[in-house]
Amino acid sequence: MKLKPLSTALLAGAFMAFAMPQALADEAATETETVTYSTSETDFGTLLDTPETRTILETHIAPELFENPQIDMARGMTLDQLQVFSPDVLSDDVLAAINEDLAALS
Repeated sequence: MKLKPLSTALLAGAFMAFAMPQALADEAATETETVTYSTSETDFGTLLDTPETRTILETHIAPELFENPQIDMARGMTLDQLQVFSPDVLSDDVLAAINEDLAALS
């Protein structure tokens, strides 16, 4: 069956009427999503690569951690996981202070 130009236009219009609201809703949801960071859920690499979170890390963590040549090996781990390897630098108090500042970003 060959569709006439008017039928094709009506089908296209019907598709747009149903597809567009969902597309706009998806776009709006993406724009309003807030990213939350934490020492238990966010990997160290993400915290290092995000300027706002890196500033927080640099405020609370001794510079030797950032200068360590093995830092790239830790990028996929969370700060909570890294605490085992450097408990003096990543103490419970330091992690709590970092989490407080990270929560303020949300």
